[in-house]
Amino acid sequence: MFVSRYFLSLSLCLALAAALAVPEASAGAGEKDKEAEIEAARYAVPDTPGNRTLPIAKLTAERQRKNGAAIRQILFPIRVTATNRNVVDFWRGMSRKCEKRYEEAGEQFDKCTDLGELSIEGQAQIAETYMYLEQYDKTLKILTPLIKKHPNFDCLELRGRCYTAVGKPELALQDLIAAAKMQETKSRGLLSRAAEILRRQNKPKEALAVLKMGDANQDHSGDGPFFLAKAVCYEDLGQWNQAVEACSHALQVSLAGCRNGSERAGQIFVSRSLLERAKCYDHLGKKDLAAADRAENGKFSSEVEDDFMGK
Repeated sequence: MFVSRYFLSLSLCLALAAALAVPEASAGAGEKDKEAEIEAARYAVPDTPGNRTLPIAKLTAERQRKNGAAIRQILFPIRVTATNRNVVDFWRGMSRKCEKRYEEAGEQFDKCTDLGELSIEGQAQIAETYMYLEQYDKTLKILTPLIKKHPNFDCLELRGRCYTAVGKPELALQDLIAAAKMQETKSRGLLSRAAEILRRQNKPKEALAVLKMGDANQDHSGDGPFFLAKAVCYEDLGQWNQAVEACSHALQVSLAGCRNGSERAGQIFVSRSLLERAKCYDHLGKKDLAAADRAENGKFSSEVEDDFMGK
C-alpha cells in the first residue's frame, strides 16, 4: 500500500512528463545506428580470460532458446578453474533460470563474485531472478549502477517493478516513464502502470497527464489497459462522456486482441470495458445503453465459458 509520504506534487509529475515526452519525429539514420550500437553493447561479453574458455556464442544461442539442458551439456566437458569459475557459475545459474528453477538459479548466481565479467544482459538476467525470488535488495544493487552506466528499457522496467514492490512509487514512476520513452510498442502498458500509481494517490489529473504521453502512438491490440486507465481517471473526475469514449476505445482494441490470438487478455478487457462503460451510462442517465452493455457482457462471458468447457 502506498503511503502519503510518497505522494508526488502536480508540478513534479507534469515536469517529469514533459521532460520524458515521446518525440513526434521518427528517428533518423544516425539515431537508428546509435540504437543498434547500444543494443549490440548490451549483449557484448567482456573479453576476459574466463570468458575465453567458454563457447559463448553456443551458450548464448541455447539461452535464447531457453534450453537449460543444452547449456549444461555444453558446460559438462569444460574444466573449471579459478580463472573461469565465476562465468561458469553464471551459466550454471542461467541453465536453471531457463527452466524457471529460480531458487536453484539464485544459489548459483550468489556464487558469482565479479559481475563485470558478464554482459549487460547477463547482469539483468541475474537481477530478474532475484526479483522473482523477492530479493529486492539484490535486484536494486545490480540494476542501479547498471542503469546509471547503460540505461535500457528492460532494466528500467524491471527496476520500476522492484520499486513498486518495495513501496517506493515515486521512484517506480520515474523508471516506468523513462522506459516508456524508449520503446513505443510497450509504452502504453508502462504508462498505464505509472498512471495507476498516481490514481492510488488520488491524483487522476496527474495520471491523465502521464497517459497523454502515449496518445500519439499507434494503436495495438494489447492497449486495453491503457484506454481503461484513461476511463477510470475520467470517472474519478466525473467526466462521464470522456470516460465512455475511452471505454469504447478499450473495447475496440480488446476485441482486436481476441481476434489476433490474445484471447485470455483480450477477453478480460472486453468484459471490463463493457462493465465500466455501463457504469458510465448509468451516471449519464442512459439506462438502456447501460443495460445493453451488461447484457452483452453476460453473453460474451457465456461464450467464453462455453469455449473453455469445449461446448
